[in-house]
Amino acid sequence: MFFILVSIHTGCEKDNDSEDSNLDPITDGYDAEFLIRHIAEGVMDAVLDDLSHGTYSGTRVYGISGDAVVSGDYYFTSGIDCGTDCVRSERDIDLTVVFSNYKAMSCDNCEATITGTVYYTDNTWSRQSGLSYSSGGTISVAGEDVIFKEVYDGSWGYSDVISFYASRSSGSSFSGWCIPKDGITYDFD
Repeated sequence: MFFILVSIHTGCEKDNDSEDSNLDPITDGYDAEFLIRHIAEGVMDAVLDDLSHGTYSGTRVYGISGDAVVSGDYYFTSGIDCGTDCVRSERDIDLTVVFSNYKAMSCDNCEATITGTVYYTDNTWSRQSGLSYSSGGTISVAGEDVIFKEVYDGSWGYSDVISFYASRSSGSSFSGWCIPKDGITYDFD
């Protein structure tokens, strides 16, 4: 799936509760990549844990709190025979996920809360042939005006409204762009 996102930003006031007063907006590409990676890996892994093979249309899954409505395809096949002493795994994932105050563990010491629509694709594969391992394919994640908050150790973190696109080939870091509510485009690779 290829995404072209045109971002139209409206002003959003920061919450004034005590927790959010300790949270910072995104101000550089490093923070943008860091948080989007946690959406792609931590938040999406939590959603995928609630799914099995198949095509989804408006399926609701639940986080620590809040929920997400999932549509699209989720296929993961492992143990594919590819010759003598060779096994292959493949992912074919193409999902639209509408989050509503969905909270998940996005890393060992942090919780993420997300509201908005995220598009996620994963067309990766791996191959083990004897002692030789190889992998390839691409993961991509995108969203527009997504409200994202990530809190570390219950006391500090980030909170912003972001539009973004990022992708990663197997074994590499995410590259892409992010526009938080300050309207500045932060690129990263």
